Parts: sequence; C-alpha cells; structure tokens
Amino acid sequence: MSSNSSSMAESRALGGIAASRQPIIGLLFLVVVLIVGFVLSFSVGLVNALLVLGPLTTIWLPFLVVNAVWWRGWPFAGLPQPLAGIGNLVLQVILTAIGVFVAQSLVVGSFNTAEMFNPPFRMFPFLMPFAALVFGVMLHLTFILGLWPFRNLEYRLAGVVAVITSWIVGGILYIALCNWNPLPAQALGSMPNPSGLFFAMDTTTAAIWVIAWQMVLGVLLGGWPFKLIKDNSTALATSTIAVLALGIVTYFVLQATVGGPAVVALGATSIFGAFVWGMALETWPVQGQLTAGRALTLMILAFATSAIWYFVLNAIALATTAWPPDLPSQLYVGIASLNFFTAVIVLYYAIFHRWPFSPPGPPPA
Repeated sequence: MSSNSSSMAESRALGGIAASRQPIIGLLFLVVVLIVGFVLSFSVGLVNALLVLGPLTTIWLPFLVVNAVWWRGWPFAGLPQPLAGIGNLVLQVILTAIGVFVAQSLVVGSFNTAEMFNPPFRMFPFLMPFAALVFGVMLHLTFILGLWPFRNLEYRLAGVVAVITSWIVGGILYIALCNWNPLPAQALGSMPNPSGLFFAMDTTTAAIWVIAWQMVLGVLLGGWPFKLIKDNSTALATSTIAVLALGIVTYFVLQATVGGPAVVALGATSIFGAFVWGMALETWPVQGQLTAGRALTLMILAFATSAIWYFVLNAIALATTAWPPDLPSQLYVGIASLNFFTAVIVLYYAIFHRWPFSPPGPPPA
C-alpha cells in the first residue's frame, strides 16, 4: 500500500475537510445515494436489476474508478458541476458499452443483444466472474498499491494502462480460477468453458470478500497500518498478502457457517459499509491520526452498518418482489449494494463532487 496514502480522517486533521460539516453533509449525501440506488433498482424491477443491470454495472465499475481516481475527473474536470459530472458519466457509459462488447465476445463467445437482454439471459451469471475479477484487479492497483507501478506515468496514460492491465490480469485469473463444470452442457451452449480450478460463482464470491477487505483497508482505513512500514516494497507486498488472506479466510469461514448466497451479499454490504463511513461520512466521528483503537472503531461501525443494511435491503427485496426459486433475493442484495449504492457513493463523491453540497477532498488512493 502506498506510503503516501492518507486516510480521510488525516485529511480533515490537515484542514482538507472541515470536520464540523459532518455528520450532516454525510447524511444528506446518503439520502441522495439511497434515492438514486432505489430508482435504479425499481425502474427496471429488482429481478431485471439483478439479471441485466448487474452485469452491465459490474463492467462499468473499473471505468468509474479510473475516471474518478486515475484521471481525477478528466476530461471534464474544468467544467462547473453538474456539467462536469454529467460529461464524465456519459464518457463512462461509452467506455462501458465498449467493455460489454469485448467481455461478451470473450467470455460468452459472441455478442448477441437478443441473448443479452431477453430470457434466457447470458450476461448473468456468465459475465459476473470475469467482470468481478477485472474490478478486483483495478481496485488493488488503485487503493492497495497506490497506483503502483504506473503512478510515475502521465496520469491519463496511467489510467489507460491500468484499465488494460486489469482486463489482462482479470482474464488470466478467470481462465486459471473459474469453470462452469457444475452446470449442464445445454446451459453453456456454445460458450467456452474455462478450465480453472473452482466453480466460477464460488470464485466470484471469494473475490467479493477480497474486494471487501481491499476497501476496508484501502478506503476506510486509508492504508493503515501498512503505510507505517517505511520500505514501500515491503508495504505493498504485505498489504497484498493481507487482503488476499483476509478475503479468502473470511470466505471460507462464512461458507462453513452461513453458506449460500448470503455470503456474497454480506461481502457486498461490507463494501457498502466501508464506503458509508470512509467516504460519505469521511470517517466521522473518528478524528486525527489512526491508532489501533480508532481503526477498530471504524471497522465496527462499517461491519455493523453492513449487517443492518443486509437485513433492511433483503427485507425490501422480499416484500416487493416475487423471487424465482433459482434467484434468491440475496443475490440482488449483493449486486445492488456494490453496483448501485456503493458505486453511486463513488460517483457522487468523486465525479459530481457532492453537488449541490460543498465539495469534498480528493478520493483516497
């Protein structure tokens, strides 16, 4: 993890953000996020939000990160809000359309809009493992490695290289780790079946928990405690090992205790909890340099929020939608928590700069 990373609490201590504006501005921020997230969900119905918007927005997420963090709002950063945010969102949609075409062609073996948007759906679940692995690599480059090894490149070029790298590494991981062997041959059709080690959806669930720990350590805690390590190479290696180990261990523990689709849903809601306290509320009420006690406090707040959000969102899903037997509501909870609500936090914070409220500091990286 980059030694020059700083937590949001430290940014406030240095005067970058007026702590007195919290928690009011964070609560207003979250009201906007909840409105947008539920509009996205209910505008197409929760089942279609899972089956159609889920894969599309998972492919969108790396482009959101590169536009927000690597490019710092380029190419529309010079425009006033909300024009800058709208321009960047349009750019992200264009890049996502290209990404969907490439991913659909590579993973499913063909680009067929009829198969994408009409039953039987091909995007869900078949695009999800590849897209989640690409996203995980992009997050690791951004928040754990602190833009390394591309941070000395010109920032626009660095973002392009990071996207290409995340797709290449994500593709290699997909081939090495994923297979669709448990599914009947007719479900795959002509789609190529990678010869990886694990069932693709199990790999996706484990990847979500690795991402959850990336966000807890990289966003919520701003790189603590790894940025205390003076040697940058040691810090990067240690933080990488830590997030992988924590993610995989958490996955196996929850599979053995909770099991089922709740495991992926809890991972996604944990990411949401990390962003609620790390970005929306800017680590309020924890102030100053992080210590073990302050870090533990933030983690307790984030995981408690995650648990509450899981039960609330699942209750809403069950109360408003009749779920098919093969599509448990927890899958929607996972997709919505990460792709709608958490993504909107990043979009509103780093792309729209909290408009019309006061702008925040830069996103942590």
